[in-house]
Amino acid sequence: MISFFFISIFSEKIRSISIEGNLYLPEETIKKILKIKIGGNIDKVTFNERKNLLISFYKSKGFLDIDIERYEMFSDSNRADIFIKINEGFLTLVTDVKIYGNKVLDESEILSILGLKKNTPLNIEKIYQKQINIIDRYASLGYIYSSVDYELVPQENRYRVALYVNIDEGERTYIKDITFDKINLKATKKIFEMETKSYIGRVYVPEDIYYLQQKIYSSNLFNSLNFKVEGIDEKKESLTVYFYGEEKKKNWVSSALLYQFPNKLKISTGIGNDNLFNNSEKISLENSASSSFVSDPFMMFDKWFYTILRYKVPYLFSSFYTFNSNVGFNIESNPFYLKRDFVLNAGLSRVFNLFSFSNNWSYRLSTIDTFFEGQSYRYEKVTTNSTNLILYFDSRDEVIFPMKGVFSMAKFDFAGGFLKGYNNFLRFVYENSNYYSYKEQIVNMMRVRFGIILPYGLSYERGISINEQFTLGGLTSVRGVNQDSIGPLNDLGTRSGNFMINLNYELRVKAYKSFGMVYFFDTGLLKRYFDFKINIKDFVLSGGIGVFYNTMFGTLRFDVAKPFNVVEDMKYYFSIGNPF
Repeated sequence: MISFFFISIFSEKIRSISIEGNLYLPEETIKKILKIKIGGNIDKVTFNERKNLLISFYKSKGFLDIDIERYEMFSDSNRADIFIKINEGFLTLVTDVKIYGNKVLDESEILSILGLKKNTPLNIEKIYQKQINIIDRYASLGYIYSSVDYELVPQENRYRVALYVNIDEGERTYIKDITFDKINLKATKKIFEMETKSYIGRVYVPEDIYYLQQKIYSSNLFNSLNFKVEGIDEKKESLTVYFYGEEKKKNWVSSALLYQFPNKLKISTGIGNDNLFNNSEKISLENSASSSFVSDPFMMFDKWFYTILRYKVPYLFSSFYTFNSNVGFNIESNPFYLKRDFVLNAGLSRVFNLFSFSNNWSYRLSTIDTFFEGQSYRYEKVTTNSTNLILYFDSRDEVIFPMKGVFSMAKFDFAGGFLKGYNNFLRFVYENSNYYSYKEQIVNMMRVRFGIILPYGLSYERGISINEQFTLGGLTSVRGVNQDSIGPLNDLGTRSGNFMINLNYELRVKAYKSFGMVYFFDTGLLKRYFDFKINIKDFVLSGGIGVFYNTMFGTLRFDVAKPFNVVEDMKYYFSIGNPF
């Protein structure tokens, strides 16, 4: 702010620019480097600071003897005249590159890393940056003691040089053992043994150990986890990796109370153990309930309750496959109907670096009773037997407040057929979220969701049960409209469908420390069945703003949203965590 105030007062409008002596660089290029143009504004401090930019640019092009003989700015009545005189000197070329001492990497690969060809302008800064790239390449092969030195040898004159690359590859290093703090990390002994046993005896690659650290830490069993490597200072060939840190308490209890304007109150509780039998097995019982005490004429006094028991075995039969299972019960009620679901799931999953997959088998019993004039009527009681395959890709730098990266998910469901049950359908859901950051203050986030359900067999004529269909609208899809209020009406008077498109854009800006603002636009479409008649007018479009505060437990947000093309009141959302 002070800098802007200073420039506003002391900057002057450029009246003329005179540049002499430039043979290699065009005048327009020099103006772009210095960010000057006739009619533009500049102050003397900024003008003098930019001189080094011009010198650095010339040197990067091989003009090592560049001399700015005159670099002046004269002021008169808030008008500035700029005079620049350049002595470019001679262009220094690399006429030859010779590599010595390389046995592991061939000459062509080293030349490719250097990015040099014969008669290339000499850029000293660039070739020393490439020195690090060569060392990193050797380290990725286990040669962590390698060193690279340069020698510039003049040829017919000092402006024609040969680059001698002298490499000492050193000895290849191996992992002799991986051990851990037996006092502070006692409860996670089995986890370390499972995760590290395949590394012992392998070539020591620093990136592999960092990945191992992240993988073990992601088990969510540690407050902190670090490592050190014994033997590097002595340049030993066999190294010992030693992990140390602090374990979390394995038993936990949680609770939360949330209010969603204008009429909903939600409470959540949970209890669990994240390291059952000291083998990272997890068990938890989670409950959520919500109630709307004042509402619109239709969804009046609706209530919802959900409980789920989860059990997870990370190292099934001493493998890297994870067994996941859960049993859940859900109740949703209002004056017009009562829905009850019993769900049983079990499956396997595995992680491969940034990729992961899971396969689950599910049984679901759904019962819906409707109410009319004080009487209860059974609308449906159906079962859904299904299996799915879910593929994930996650390159986000972090989960709580991602700044960059991609998250993708593709889910394929098969229900009915040889699995029996009432519902017979194929379902495909795809989600892709992209995060782009700018100077660690601004994050552009874009998400695409797409879903389609294709009934077959008996379900092709009679349709599938309502609870298996898509819903759209609300905090996590299209903000500004009522929860699940987009799409065609079903027999219960609620809205659901078999074809869904959802697009979201958010601009998250950190304003001060952990505080920030959010600007967002949402749109979505929900249809009863898939067809190619998609009209842009059928999409619900909304937008809004919000504020957030990042904590170590998650992001606290307050958002305000309103649709642009449907009649709805302003919606207010208070949430923990980002919607997506």
